[in-house]
Amino acid sequence: MQNRETFVCRDCHEKFPVEESVKDASRKRGIMERCKPCDRDRKKAHRTENAQDVRVKVRDANRALRRERKASGQHWGDSLTDEQLEARRAHMRQYSRERRWAEIGATPEWYAEQFAKQEGKCAICGTSKPWRGFSGQEDEYFCIDHDHEEGGALRGLLCKHCNLMIGHARDNVEVLEAGINYLYEHGATAPITRACRRLRGHRGSRLSRH
Repeated sequence: MQNRETFVCRDCHEKFPVEESVKDASRKRGIMERCKPCDRDRKKAHRTENAQDVRVKVRDANRALRRERKASGQHWGDSLTDEQLEARRAHMRQYSRERRWAEIGATPEWYAEQFAKQEGKCAICGTSKPWRGFSGQEDEYFCIDHDHEEGGALRGLLCKHCNLMIGHARDNVEVLEAGINYLYEHGATAPITRACRRLRGHRGSRLSRH
């Protein structure tokens, strides 16, 4: 069996295969000898500590790029086919989505596992459609709900409407219960969902029983 070349991360001091290192062509071995998780943590800490400087650099770089494109009379997508342009946009959406997930400690693997556990449905209303806008556009991914306290745990997958509902209620159970009672008092007759049955059966629930 062929031995794989390894390196020791300068931060966590763990041993990793060279393929899992951060590339750096200016160094002798062509790697930085820092594992990718440690490199991400280091960069995140740098962005946090130097947030204002990072924003200024990004703003100036974007302005310079826009001036260059305006002067040349070209748009970044002019040289791409429709298929290439859509692929680029899909890649950018995926990159942005996974960055947001990383900020709350979620990963694509966690999402896939939770999606299977919930059978591809919202944990509250049970819909299989993550979101549908008034003009017909749809989103293929559910929102990842999490405890908004610092270091809060991931809780489950919700459609956009249910996620907005508990978000606007600021995770306050009393507000949500009051909203349900309000609807019943004004004649709401929507069928009771499994989520509502669980809430009604919760010890101390103050939901009116109609």
